[in-house]
Amino acid sequence: MLLMKHLEITNNMSNIFYIDTVVNGKSVHKYSIKVYDKILGSDSLDELIEYVLDNGIDPTTLLYTDGESTGETLYEFITP
Repeated sequence: MLLMKHLEITNNMSNIFYIDTVVNGKSVHKYSIKVYDKILGSDSLDELIEYVLDNGIDPTTLLYTDGESTGETLYEFITP
């Protein structure tokens, strides 16, 4: 089942950050997080982190790679 929700949240960065396209409950982007009932995805971990920080999203959100939980949070990838 293919659920397409290409509702772009912001377009001031490269082709990232959609209320994501989901196939069988998994993001089609390399990196993604689940925020409430939405999945936000990006092909760049750095851009995903930047978006999370810029938009006040909790950085302790669980990170998914290729639709599978990594067991790590975005916070673990943030460098001062």
